[in-house]
Amino acid sequence: MPHVLASHVNNNVLLVQYQGDRFRKLWAPVLASHLILQVQILDCAVLESGTGSGSLTHSLARAVAPSGHVHTFDFHQKRAEEAAAEFARHGLGQLVTVQHRNIEAHGFPEDLHGSADALFLDLPGPWNVRGPALPHQAIIGSM
Repeated sequence: MPHVLASHVNNNVLLVQYQGDRFRKLWAPVLASHLILQVQILDCAVLESGTGSGSLTHSLARAVAPSGHVHTFDFHQKRAEEAAAEFARHGLGQLVTVQHRNIEAHGFPEDLHGSADALFLDLPGPWNVRGPALPHQAIIGSM
């Protein structure tokens, strides 16, 4: 049975679930909704780095549907593969592209430069990300 921990983030409860070899952040729906509404990503192209469990990515994918797209990246290959499989199982495969890539070290792929309407960086060092892929709307932070 996974362990669930609760932490308060700006008066929202952020749930964290331990799943054997990794922690899974379960973004509180209120927090995810606030981020999505703040940046207004409906039907947009979104770049996300720090896929992790894919919890926020699920919310982003539903927000950009039906004609938007989320490109999400994780430096951990197994985590990226597991997230991609989960998105496909949940019927979100056409809305989300998952790639194994260290965005802090290598930046976003050149083919995505200038294509994003919004950017979410859930990284230990979000200030390290540079490049022309950065849109004018961005949520940059570390959890």
